[in-house]
Amino acid sequence: LLNKTAFRDKICAAMPAKPQQDKADALLFLDLDNFKLINDTFGHIKGDEALLAASEVLTRIFRNADAVGRFGGDEFGVFVRGITRSALKERAEALLSELHSFIEQDGQTVEITTSIGIYQFDGTESSYDVALHRADNAQYVAKQAGKNCYRFYDELPEAWTDDTHEAKKRNTEGQAQ
Repeated sequence: LLNKTAFRDKICAAMPAKPQQDKADALLFLDLDNFKLINDTFGHIKGDEALLAASEVLTRIFRNADAVGRFGGDEFGVFVRGITRSALKERAEALLSELHSFIEQDGQTVEITTSIGIYQFDGTESSYDVALHRADNAQYVAKQAGKNCYRFYDELPEAWTDDTHEAKKRNTEGQAQ
Protein backbone atom coordinates (compact mmCIF):
# COMPACT_ATOMS: atom_id res chain seq x y z
CA LEU A 1 0.00 0.00 0.00
CA LEU A 2 1.05 3.56 -0.62
CA ASN A 3 1.66 5.88 2.29
CA LYS A 4 -0.37 9.08 2.63
CA THR A 5 2.12 11.23 0.68
CA ALA A 6 2.61 8.78 -2.20
CA PHE A 7 -1.17 8.32 -2.43
CA ARG A 8 -1.66 12.09 -2.68
CA ASP A 9 1.06 12.39 -5.35
CA LYS A 10 -0.55 9.64 -7.44
CA ILE A 11 -3.93 11.37 -7.44
CA CYS A 12 -2.50 14.84 -8.04
CA ALA A 13 -0.76 13.48 -11.13
CA ALA A 14 -4.16 12.29 -12.44
CA MET A 15 -5.96 15.60 -11.90
CA PRO A 16 -7.95 17.27 -13.22
CA ALA A 17 -10.35 14.38 -13.48
CA LYS A 18 -13.29 14.85 -15.85
CA PRO A 19 -16.19 12.37 -16.03
CA GLN A 20 -16.48 10.45 -19.31
CA GLN A 21 -20.05 9.35 -20.13
CA ASP A 22 -21.09 7.05 -17.25
CA LYS A 23 -17.57 6.64 -15.87
CA ALA A 24 -15.66 8.90 -13.50
CA ASP A 25 -12.62 8.71 -11.30
CA ALA A 26 -13.45 7.96 -7.68
CA LEU A 27 -11.88 8.39 -4.29
CA LEU A 28 -12.93 6.12 -1.44
CA PHE A 29 -12.05 6.91 2.16
CA LEU A 30 -12.42 4.02 4.62
CA ASP A 31 -12.22 3.74 8.36
CA LEU A 32 -12.28 0.46 10.28
CA ASP A 33 -15.00 0.61 12.91
CA ASN A 34 -14.04 -0.47 16.46
CA PHE A 35 -10.34 -0.61 15.65
CA LYS A 36 -9.30 1.17 18.85
CA LEU A 37 -11.28 -1.44 20.79
CA ILE A 38 -9.18 -4.20 19.19
CA ASN A 39 -5.95 -2.58 20.35
CA ASP A 40 -7.38 -1.82 23.80
CA THR A 41 -8.85 -5.31 24.27
CA PHE A 42 -6.31 -7.59 22.61
CA GLY A 43 -3.19 -5.49 22.10
CA HIS A 44 -1.42 -3.98 19.13
CA ILE A 45 -0.33 -7.30 17.62
CA LYS A 46 -3.99 -8.22 17.02
CA GLY A 47 -4.57 -4.69 15.75
CA ASP A 48 -1.70 -5.07 13.29
CA GLU A 49 -3.16 -8.38 12.11
CA ALA A 50 -6.51 -6.66 11.49
CA LEU A 51 -4.77 -3.92 9.47
CA LEU A 52 -2.91 -6.49 7.40
CA ALA A 53 -6.14 -8.39 6.72
CA ALA A 54 -7.87 -5.15 5.65
CA SER A 55 -4.95 -4.31 3.37
CA GLU A 56 -5.19 -7.70 1.69
CA VAL A 57 -8.94 -7.29 1.13
CA LEU A 58 -8.47 -3.81 -0.37
CA THR A 59 -5.75 -4.90 -2.77
CA ARG A 60 -7.77 -7.96 -3.82
CA ILE A 61 -11.04 -6.10 -4.45
CA PHE A 62 -9.28 -3.14 -6.09
CA ARG A 63 -6.44 -5.00 -7.78
CA ASN A 64 -6.71 -2.72 -10.81
CA ALA A 65 -6.95 0.49 -8.77
CA ASP A 66 -4.64 3.33 -9.60
CA ALA A 67 -3.79 3.76 -5.92
CA VAL A 68 -4.51 2.00 -2.63
CA GLY A 69 -3.04 3.62 0.44
CA ARG A 70 -3.01 3.68 4.19
CA PHE A 71 -3.38 7.06 5.79
CA GLY A 72 -2.39 5.94 9.25
CA GLY A 73 -4.22 4.31 12.10
CA ASP A 74 -7.21 2.52 10.65
CA GLU A 75 -7.82 4.80 7.67
CA PHE A 76 -7.37 3.76 4.05
CA GLY A 77 -7.88 5.37 0.66
CA VAL A 78 -8.55 3.98 -2.79
CA PHE A 79 -8.38 5.91 -6.06
CA VAL A 80 -9.89 4.34 -9.16
CA ARG A 81 -9.93 5.85 -12.64
CA GLY A 82 -12.88 5.55 -14.99
CA ILE A 83 -15.35 3.49 -12.97
CA THR A 84 -19.15 3.41 -13.12
CA ARG A 85 -21.31 4.13 -10.11
CA SER A 86 -22.76 0.61 -10.21
CA ALA A 87 -19.25 -0.90 -10.15
CA LEU A 88 -18.41 1.33 -7.18
CA LYS A 89 -21.51 0.11 -5.35
CA GLU A 90 -20.57 -3.52 -6.05
CA ARG A 91 -17.06 -3.00 -4.72
CA ALA A 92 -18.27 -1.08 -1.68
CA GLU A 93 -20.70 -3.93 -0.88
CA ALA A 94 -17.84 -6.43 -1.29
CA LEU A 95 -15.70 -4.38 1.10
CA LEU A 96 -18.47 -4.26 3.69
CA SER A 97 -18.89 -8.01 3.47
CA GLU A 98 -15.22 -9.00 3.43
CA LEU A 99 -14.08 -6.51 6.07
CA HIS A 100 -16.82 -7.59 8.48
CA SER A 101 -15.24 -9.96 10.95
CA PHE A 102 -14.96 -10.89 14.59
CA ILE A 103 -11.78 -11.09 16.59
CA GLU A 104 -11.98 -13.45 19.53
CA GLN A 105 -9.56 -14.21 22.31
CA ASP A 106 -9.97 -15.47 25.87
CA GLY A 107 -13.75 -15.29 25.71
CA GLN A 108 -13.82 -11.70 24.46
CA THR A 109 -15.08 -10.71 21.01
CA VAL A 110 -14.74 -7.49 19.02
CA GLU A 111 -16.69 -6.97 15.81
CA ILE A 112 -14.91 -5.17 12.98
CA THR A 113 -16.84 -3.36 10.28
CA THR A 114 -15.99 -0.46 8.01
CA SER A 115 -17.45 2.92 7.12
CA ILE A 116 -16.82 4.11 3.57
CA GLY A 117 -17.11 7.53 1.98
CA ILE A 118 -17.14 7.71 -1.82
CA TYR A 119 -16.48 10.77 -3.92
CA GLN A 120 -16.87 10.53 -7.69
CA PHE A 121 -14.90 13.30 -9.35
CA ASP A 122 -17.33 15.61 -11.13
CA GLY A 123 -14.97 18.31 -12.35
CA THR A 124 -15.82 20.78 -9.56
CA GLU A 125 -13.02 19.71 -7.23
CA SER A 126 -10.27 22.31 -7.26
CA SER A 127 -7.61 20.15 -5.63
CA TYR A 128 -6.77 16.82 -4.09
CA ASP A 129 -7.55 18.30 -0.69
CA VAL A 130 -11.09 19.18 -1.77
CA ALA A 131 -11.65 15.68 -3.19
CA LEU A 132 -10.32 14.07 -0.01
CA HIS A 133 -12.44 16.37 2.15
CA ARG A 134 -15.53 15.30 0.19
CA ALA A 135 -14.74 11.58 0.55
CA ASP A 136 -13.99 12.11 4.25
CA ASN A 137 -17.31 13.90 4.79
CA ALA A 138 -19.13 11.02 3.13
CA GLN A 139 -17.28 8.54 5.36
CA TYR A 140 -18.18 10.55 8.45
CA VAL A 141 -21.86 10.50 7.46
CA ALA A 142 -21.60 6.72 6.98
CA LYS A 143 -20.28 6.44 10.55
CA GLN A 144 -23.11 8.66 11.81
CA ALA A 145 -25.59 6.40 9.98
CA GLY A 146 -24.60 3.48 12.20
CA LYS A 147 -21.31 2.31 10.67
CA ASN A 148 -20.83 -0.71 8.40
CA CYS A 149 -22.14 1.19 5.39
CA TYR A 150 -21.08 3.52 2.60
CA ARG A 151 -22.24 6.91 1.48
CA PHE A 152 -21.69 8.80 -1.76
CA TYR A 153 -20.76 12.44 -1.40
CA ASP A 154 -23.34 13.59 -3.94
CA GLU A 155 -26.13 12.09 -1.79
CA LEU A 156 -25.18 13.89 1.42
CA PRO A 157 -27.35 16.52 3.06
CA GLU A 158 -26.41 20.04 1.94
CA ALA A 159 -24.78 20.88 5.28
CA TRP A 160 -22.07 18.31 4.50
CA THR A 161 -21.26 19.48 0.99
CA ASP A 162 -19.59 22.81 1.81
CA ASP A 163 -15.85 22.54 1.11
CA THR A 164 -14.74 25.20 3.55
CA HIS A 165 -12.89 24.53 6.78
CA GLU A 166 -15.50 26.49 8.74
CA ALA A 167 -18.29 24.30 7.39
CA LYS A 168 -16.49 21.16 8.55
CA LYS A 169 -15.91 22.74 11.94
CA ARG A 170 -19.63 23.59 12.18
CA ASN A 171 -20.60 20.06 11.18
CA THR A 172 -18.27 18.52 13.75
CA GLU A 173 -19.46 20.84 16.49
CA GLY A 174 -23.09 20.18 15.56
CA GLN A 175 -22.58 16.43 15.77
CA ALA A 176 -20.94 16.72 19.21
CA GLN A 177 -23.98 18.43 20.70
